[in-house]
Amino acid sequence: MVVVAPADWLGGESEAPATVVLMAKHGISPAGLHGGDAAAVAESLGLDPASMLDLSQNLNPFAPDVEQLVREHAVAVRRYPSADAAQRLLAEALDVDVNRLRLTNGGSEAIALVAREIGGGVAREPEFSLYPRGRDGPIWRSDPHSPGGSLAGAEVHADVWDEAFYPLATGRWSGARPGVTVGSLTKTFACPGLRLGYVIADDAERMTQN
Repeated sequence: MVVVAPADWLGGESEAPATVVLMAKHGISPAGLHGGDAAAVAESLGLDPASMLDLSQNLNPFAPDVEQLVREHAVAVRRYPSADAAQRLLAEALDVDVNRLRLTNGGSEAIALVAREIGGGVAREPEFSLYPRGRDGPIWRSDPHSPGGSLAGAEVHADVWDEAFYPLATGRWSGARPGVTVGSLTKTFACPGLRLGYVIADDAERMTQN
């Protein structure tokens, strides 16, 4: 069992978080920045990954059966994909102009591409670990807040909104706010292996150029 404890419980001074130190002492793979490390931890412990409850994933427990949908469309792996149809359908669901939306390889790529293009930082800590931590520039904000869970009030300002959990918290696809929005369908549909992210912005195409 891995126990989360203050660093001074380990009998010495350490700048590393207690969780990381304890995991290292027991030969357990340390957690990554993004989370979703149950498989690596299970391998370190010699356990079946299915026996692990990975609280870092925060997936919708009532999601529809995506596995059946994947089976029905498995033949698509034999063709080079085109994002056009998917972008049109998602833009319709989110009620945004399709020219303002681009699909990405998960929400983490959406964050990385926008951060590379415009930089910025967070208003205050703690905030989601993948956001840039610049001293100036655009302000990034998760909504609902990660890790606090509170929804942003009307008075809260941000230049980049992360709405990965917004549908789960509100029942609406998007807050439709000015600026840039990054998001992910993998939380709502509990399918992180499919990597379904997106960027909404007036210049979304430029921001998502690899």
